[in-house]
Amino acid sequence: MRVFLLALLGLGVGVAIGYGHNWYDVGDIKEQFRLLNTPPSADELLSAKAPRVDVVGGETHDFGIMERMGKRHYTFVIRNVGTAALTLEQGKTSCKCTISQLAGGHLEPGADVEVRLEWTAKESEPESKDFEQTAEILTNDPQRRVVRLQIVGKIIQSVWAKPADIILSSVTQGNGATASAMIYAYKSDNLEIVSHEFYFTRLEGFLDVQFEDLSQEELARDRDALSGKKMVLTLTPNLPLGNFNEAIRITTNLPDSPRIDIAIQGVVTPDITFLSSRRFYRARRILDLGIVSQEKGVEEKITMLAKGPLRESIQFHVKEVEPAGVFQLELVRRESILTGKAIQHDLLLKIPPGTDQVKRLNEQQEGYGRILLETTHPDIEYLEIRVRFAVVPTEK
Repeated sequence: MRVFLLALLGLGVGVAIGYGHNWYDVGDIKEQFRLLNTPPSADELLSAKAPRVDVVGGETHDFGIMERMGKRHYTFVIRNVGTAALTLEQGKTSCKCTISQLAGGHLEPGADVEVRLEWTAKESEPESKDFEQTAEILTNDPQRRVVRLQIVGKIIQSVWAKPADIILSSVTQGNGATASAMIYAYKSDNLEIVSHEFYFTRLEGFLDVQFEDLSQEELARDRDALSGKKMVLTLTPNLPLGNFNEAIRITTNLPDSPRIDIAIQGVVTPDITFLSSRRFYRARRILDLGIVSQEKGVEEKITMLAKGPLRESIQFHVKEVEPAGVFQLELVRRESILTGKAIQHDLLLKIPPGTDQVKRLNEQQEGYGRILLETTHPDIEYLEIRVRFAVVPTEK
């Protein structure tokens, strides 16, 4: 029994000595593995090799105030402050963005590159004077994948045209036309026109423009204006017929070289035109009488206007009528209208009662009736009028 107790005591002492030895050699296992399971610190990350992007002077440029439609540019400088090569690529942009040439396609540590932004001062909304444009630069910086460069400022309008558009509703082909617009400057007492250019020139060769100084009376019409110019537009005679939609762009000497765009719209009509009425369609020159009672007959009037420099001397004569024996025609010259700019001529047409039955309702079958007028205008020899009608007995 005594031997057994001594053996048990010896075993206990041996276990205690072994545990103490292992603790001395290994220590706290959990404590030893703590650093291995914790993410690297900021200092450790900075010491690793990686690109780092920096915009010298900041990512936002405030240009202050500039003219509406003026153009400017600004150059940002991007620097690689990291320890590995930095790559740059253009992303989304609302203005023109140009990145300088990168040697080898990347930016070495400590090197700079220029990024040039160009913009035109346009409002983001019609009533807003605030301006903002952005350009995104994509990078391989693990902490900054996108750099957003920003242009901000205010827009002003220091020069203005009145009227802003020139509308010439009816220009006579033989006469041509003249029109004018006032160009006012509100921040300069020395407005000058540097250049002008026409756009959409269907009327090329028929447009002429001159710029004159405003008189004191003309300048006083806008009490806020400090100086100005008068634009005199001339459309020469013998213009091509039809609608026109032109524009002139004017550049001034003011800061940012603000431009003024003026639309020029209108229609050129021949020296002899017709007026529409309830029964007369002037676009096709068709008089639609429809069904005419044989017992009652019908009377109608077609009005023509003679315009242009030859208006006083223009005369009309009936050259041909078809079908014969149906229409009674009379040409009557009226007094000058439209403040003497046109002479009115009326063609009085009558189908008298008792006229023989005749049908001219279908243009493709029997054809319309036809009246051919001869004129003394050198460029308009004949005018044709078609008549749609049918003379039938009155139903009883």
